Amino acid sequence: MPVDPWLAAELVALGMCTGFLAGMLGVGGGMMQVPFLTFILANKGVPDDLAIKMAIATSMATIMFTSLSSLRAHHRRGAVRWDLVRGIAPGIVAGGLVAGAGVFALVKGPQLAFVFALFLGFS
Repeated sequence: MPVDPWLAAELVALGMCTGFLAGMLGVGGGMMQVPFLTFILANKGVPDDLAIKMAIATSMATIMFTSLSSLRAHHRRGAVRWDLVRGIAPGIVAGGLVAGAGVFALVKGPQLAFVFALFLGFS
């Protein structure tokens, strides 16, 4: 299925603005990316219940690459305590799987949007 050029342009603009503001202001990119991505997806005909989940999942996927880059840079400087990482990694992986696959699948879109809004307000 061909990619809509307008959608690609919107996503590139969103990524550039999010990255610039996150870098300049030090705020999390997902805080800006999720609401705008939800809006873009909803305008493309994605049901609201699914749009918020897709936006949050996309944000989490981008965090994975940022985290790996940061881990690599800190490892080069010898600033990673691998003995601690080995001890807590199994719990992090198990918690991520339970939260990602279990809770995320059970929570409906409007409730997820409300929780995300609370998180933004708290942050």
